[in-house]
Amino acid sequence: MKNLKLSFVLAFLTLALFLFSSCEKEENLQIDENTLTDIEMTEDAFELTEIEEVTNFIEGVKSEDSKKTFECFEIIVHENENGQFWPHSVTISFSDSCVGLDGNVFRGKIHVTQSAYWKTQGATRTTTFEDFSINNYKVEGTKVVTNNGLNENQNLSFTRTITNGKITTPDGTASITHNSTRTWELVEGFGTDTFLDNVYEISGTANGTTWTGGIYSKTITVPLTKPAVCLFPTNGKVELVLNSQEPMVLDYGDGTCDAKATITRGDQVKEIILGNRFRGKNN
Repeated sequence: MKNLKLSFVLAFLTLALFLFSSCEKEENLQIDENTLTDIEMTEDAFELTEIEEVTNFIEGVKSEDSKKTFECFEIIVHENENGQFWPHSVTISFSDSCVGLDGNVFRGKIHVTQSAYWKTQGATRTTTFEDFSINNYKVEGTKVVTNNGLNENQNLSFTRTITNGKITTPDGTASITHNSTRTWELVEGFGTDTFLDNVYEISGTANGTTWTGGIYSKTITVPLTKPAVCLFPTNGKVELVLNSQEPMVLDYGDGTCDAKATITRGDQVKEIILGNRFRGKNN
């Protein structure tokens, strides 16, 4: 079993950042780095519960040791009515100002319900949030991860759905919504004792509304490659359509583990540096 302390997990909570937007200037739609930052904020919030990271930490909290307290958070395992470890639910409770290793501030609770060990075919994990925020951005919605078993490539795959995802600004005046379905295929690292060599290929779609009520859809047109040791995907492409305008394409590059990406719209190309999406809309 892979063991991982949640404090180490927090180092990965910043995760991948897509940075682009659309705005119309006369007849030419320009590239902007803000709207997709906002659109992808919800996706990031729900990727706080990486399969192997949270799972393996929780599985280190045995039934006879159902509560572990750390500097600014605690893990509580709630046994089922039969007193068995599986299935069970888990609560991760953060203090008023729990600062992760990436500098993000977490508050509130994350609830995780698990049907079985994460490598078991058919196992499900459902994550919800209670008064939970990242840098005072409130996070709401439900994430379900389902183990699909081995696919045609004999790789373990998972379906991740986000339903009624929502991020609300610190002052409560605006929110952004998000629904998505993605498949994560574990292409490397399944049989080892560490998650650090895991590599996923990700495909899927998403849709929702922006802070101002705009309607967007997003499609991964070339599968994203996401090594566990990299904060961002190392290659792959994502297409975003906002308000039925000309699509923009985010390209993660050539496989290098870095924070560089490019945005293309028509004949316009812009290189960007990926960063912390929870930088603050109102800051």
